[in-house]
Amino acid sequence: MNERIEILALDQREREFSWKRIDRTWAQVEMSGERNLYEGDNTNPFASAGAGAELTRFLLRRRELTPHHAIRWQGRHYLITGVALCGRNHLEAVGVCVQSAACIARRPTAGKDSLKRPLGGTEEIARFPAAVAEERREYRPQSPMARAEAVYTLTTPKAVQLREGDLVEVDGIGYHLSAVHLRGEYQNEYEIRREWDL
Repeated sequence: MNERIEILALDQREREFSWKRIDRTWAQVEMSGERNLYEGDNTNPFASAGAGAELTRFLLRRRELTPHHAIRWQGRHYLITGVALCGRNHLEAVGVCVQSAACIARRPTAGKDSLKRPLGGTEEIARFPAAVAEERREYRPQSPMARAEAVYTLTTPKAVQLREGDLVEVDGIGYHLSAVHLRGEYQNEYEIRREWDL
């Protein structure tokens, strides 16, 4: 065991979520050469976030560790896809390196003013980390200009609960949340999209 890793747990303070280091330990790290090929598999804790990414195996001393945790190694963020006992004193965590982003979720304000007009504002409901994976980009030629659309999948810790219609800002860029996928007991996936004129 010759690599220093950090074990992270989700910290929640009111409406703000963040990964907090709970331990630093030594581990043996092996890039397995296998790929996370679980795109579309509802049994995988995070089907889209690390689809196609190389799996990494972390062998460390036995401790409390589940897919609710994450690992930071060499400045990179790893979501844990599985944990298995390895002998009496060790365990093996399998993780996939993901691109982590800072997100802010806002919900349109419900209600009407005295003239029965929609209020039209938004309220911030959460700040949270998420793994971002690009699903697709589309370009549609139209007259006199073209439209572009980008669709991403956000994989969040289970504690982050959003709903369709919410507005999500990812690293400063605004998106509309168009689909919610509640996957297993560890993470949720949200499909977000943005359109713009070219």
